[in-house]
Amino acid sequence: MKHMMALLTALAVTVSAYAGTPTQSALVKTNVHKTTQLAPDAFVDGVPMSHFKDYHAKINQHGTTYLLDSYVVVLEQPFYIHVRTNDGQAIDLNTAQTLATAYIEPRGCTEPLVRRTDLDKSDDNHTEWIIGVSC
Repeated sequence: MKHMMALLTALAVTVSAYAGTPTQSALVKTNVHKTTQLAPDAFVDGVPMSHFKDYHAKINQHGTTYLLDSYVVVLEQPFYIHVRTNDGQAIDLNTAQTLATAYIEPRGCTEPLVRRTDLDKSDDNHTEWIIGVSC
């Protein structure tokens, strides 16, 4: 019984630490205070947005693993595509654009894809990008 209590205590500490740890990203912050289904999942560059969890993707290209996620302002276009590498390496804008458009078109586009370069953002080191796309 003593061992079971120690195990349960350790598990509770691990779960609560994980649940309270925000995404470590310069551009996307997890909403750790989400209390309702309608509350935003994340803040993308400070703007509250919903995260399409089913759209998460890992793309391997030329020996690099890229992680992509989609965000939208509820009931609005465009998509904000978060592009980063698995190892934190810098990404050039052309690569981020190419990956983001190829990634979102089969998942979320019901109309022709239009790039929204006015929404593009990068962190200072270019290790992550937000790529704007309407479709």
